[in-house]
Amino acid sequence: MDIERKELHIVPPKRIEQFGVFALTMLGVFLLVAAIAQLEGLRYIGTGVAATNTLAVSGEGDIFAVPDTATFTFGVDETAADVATAQSKATTEANAVIDYLKAQGIADTDIQTTDYNINPQYSYSQSVCPTPASSGVPIYCPPGRQTLTGYEVTQTVSVEVRDTSKAGTILAGVGSKGATNV
Repeated sequence: MDIERKELHIVPPKRIEQFGVFALTMLGVFLLVAAIAQLEGLRYIGTGVAATNTLAVSGEGDIFAVPDTATFTFGVDETAADVATAQSKATTEANAVIDYLKAQGIADTDIQTTDYNINPQYSYSQSVCPTPASSGVPIYCPPGRQTLTGYEVTQTVSVEVRDTSKAGTILAGVGSKGATNV
């Protein structure tokens, strides 16, 4: 009997180890690329897919209502040589209008002063500039003068009228009682 002899090729362990490292590296690169592709795909979730079981409604509406209140403002302006006189005049005029409003049934809570200003009033005068006869050009121009002429007091009052049928009459009455800037 003839026995055939085969030679076995034994791969050195160093080569097996290198092949294993290479295979694991390639597997790692493949998994990394696959993970990145999946993460980039997350931003597309829900887009491009037609909505199902959705109800879209659009509409238009108009509403008409009768106003139940009217609001207006009026102002009183007074000018005088001193602050006290200007304030006294403005207060007298504003009180006359407010008394009229109360007589028309406007409640105290519906009348409010919203603005009160005191401003000085000035006049400005410019002096004539002397010019020499030879050149015609002024040598020296003295500065103008600012002179206090008085004070202006302005009071603004806001009024809410709850009975709108009276609003027109009340507005006309406010103007006739000395209010300005209605």
